[in-house]
Amino acid sequence: MPTSGEEEEEEISTSRSNSQGVVKQIDVDQQAIHLKEQIVVEILSRLPLRSLLRFKNLEALISDPYFHKMMMKQQQDQSPDSNSQKLLIRKIFSDTAPSRFKFYSSSLSNFEDVQQLDPPLTHYVDRYHIFSSFDGLVLLAADTQLFLWNPLTRETARLPHTEFEAMRTSFGLGYDDATDGYKILKLDMRLQKSMEILTLKTGFWRKICNHPTAVCPTAGYEMEILPHPSKSIPMEPLVCVHGAFHWLGDLKVSGKFYVVSFSISNEVYGDVPLLDEMGKKVSYRPDFGISLLDGMLCFYTTTNDGSLGSFKLWAMKDYGVKES
Repeated sequence: MPTSGEEEEEEISTSRSNSQGVVKQIDVDQQAIHLKEQIVVEILSRLPLRSLLRFKNLEALISDPYFHKMMMKQQQDQSPDSNSQKLLIRKIFSDTAPSRFKFYSSSLSNFEDVQQLDPPLTHYVDRYHIFSSFDGLVLLAADTQLFLWNPLTRETARLPHTEFEAMRTSFGLGYDDATDGYKILKLDMRLQKSMEILTLKTGFWRKICNHPTAVCPTAGYEMEILPHPSKSIPMEPLVCVHGAFHWLGDLKVSGKFYVVSFSISNEVYGDVPLLDEMGKKVSYRPDFGISLLDGMLCFYTTTNDGSLGSFKLWAMKDYGVKES
C-alpha cells in the first residue's frame, strides 16, 4: 500500500487462472495484445466518460459521433429507468461576469443531486436559449448563433449560420442511422412558416419547400397542414422518436389537429393517428402539445372551465397505434 507521499500508479493487466489455481499476469506494456478496433471501442464505451476524459490520447475517439452514440446506448441499456436521465437547468443571475447564465445538471430520481456545469462558451454571452437535446447533446443559441454542446465532454461546436427568432422558432435534433450523422430541423413559426434542415456532415442548411397535406373534412379537398403555433414562449422543441421529427399541425379551417412526422433518413412526411377526443379543438382547452416520456410519444392538454383547471396526458405505448 502506498504511503501518503507516494502516488498510486495505474497498471492495466489481464489475468487467467490455471488448474492449480496459479494466477498468471500479463503486462500489456511488455507483451503486445492486438485487438480489433471495434472490440476496443466496444470496451471503452462501457466505461464512465469522466474516467476516459483523463486520457488525452482518447480525445479524438470521445469526440467521434459513432462512439458517442455507443456510449449513450450502453447507458440506456444499463439504466433504462429515470436514474440515467438528467435534467438540464439554465438559471439567470443579476451579475454579468463572465455571464449572467449558469447551467446545472440534476438527476430526475434525486433532485438533491445537482451539479454545476462549465458554461458552453468562455466569453460573455448576453442570452442563451436551449432549443433541443438528443443523445446527451444540446442544441442552443448564444445570442444569434447556434451551437451544439456536449455538457459531459465540455465540447461546443459552432453550427452554420441560419436566421431565426428565438421566440418563434422550433428546432429538433436527431440521429440519422442511414448516414451515421446528426440532423437538425428548423420550423420558423412566423408568417412564412418555412422549414430548413441541416445535415451536420454536409455543413449547410437546405430549405424544405413543401408542407404535408390532408383532405379537409369540411371542404372536401386537400389542404396544407401547417405547424400549429404554440402558446409556449419560447417555442417547444420538436419531438424526435422512432427515427422521425414530430410536431402538431392543423388545416386552419378544420376542427381537428394532426401529429405530423418527418422521417430523419428519407425526409418524407407522415402522420400519427390521434384518438377523436384528443384531436378536437375546443374553446376551453387553452394549451395542448406533444412531448416525449420514457420513449413514448405523448399528447397533452390543459383544460380551464373557469373554476379548476386540469391536465391530461396520453402516452402512446405502441408507436402509431392510437388505442395503445
